[in-house]
Amino acid sequence: MNEVSCKVLDPFLRAAERRGIARADLLAGVGYSRVHLEDRHERIDYEAFEQVMANARRWFTDDDIVAIGAAGIESPLVRSFVTIGRTLMSPVGFYRWMLSSGGLGNQMFNNIVPTFREVAPGQFQVELRTAPGYRPSREFLLMARGGMEAVSRVLGLGSDAHVEMTFTDVGGRYDIRVPVGRSARARLARWLTVPMTVRNAAADLDDAMRALEARYAELDDAKRTVERQRHQLDTAYRMGHQIWRARTPERVGGAVVRGLVDVAGVRGARL
Repeated sequence: MNEVSCKVLDPFLRAAERRGIARADLLAGVGYSRVHLEDRHERIDYEAFEQVMANARRWFTDDDIVAIGAAGIESPLVRSFVTIGRTLMSPVGFYRWMLSSGGLGNQMFNNIVPTFREVAPGQFQVELRTAPGYRPSREFLLMARGGMEAVSRVLGLGSDAHVEMTFTDVGGRYDIRVPVGRSARARLARWLTVPMTVRNAAADLDDAMRALEARYAELDDAKRTVERQRHQLDTAYRMGHQIWRARTPERVGGAVVRGLVDVAGVRGARL
């Protein structure tokens, strides 16, 4: 449940807005409120994602969805991962982290099983398999292709990666080639953008911290609610046990009074 991050919907929402498509039409039949779907910190079921994709097919072709996937890598919602990655990792290292189990891709879709294999310098193969019990989504696989192509450019390598995609029975296979060396212009651009990259990363980390604090407050409130309910159930059980032990009508009244005082904490009671 909740296999998909709402972050993946953002590039579709922005593409729909550019084309004048009503969000209500794109999100029809999903089963979540619009507020929930537009919250990047929320998640939805895989079936809900499939419904959004079925709606999107009314307007978007395969090529459109590849472009939407590329735009998603450059969106503000993924920016924090990219800005930190381009500062701390090599380009191939970032691809490996993004496309390996537990990486960025798995944070977006936790029902996808990725494998990463480096074939040669600047060349690697990725397989994305849908976990057992789930149908492969053509739209997800097309989005993934667009993202894999765009990462190369976003990391400052000067051009998109070359990606060849093959659909399989359980998902997709991608053969990827990225530029191995950087041009002087690309290196200079990366050096000049380091201060901005650090500031962006700090801002995004602050936003993530605020989201975690909000989640902690929600969990703490839920914990208190569960504890109150547990106490109420325990009280009801103990009182019921005392009343059951009384058995006779003459003794039930006294058992109820004792239960209210000794178990429920009532200051005083009488019949």
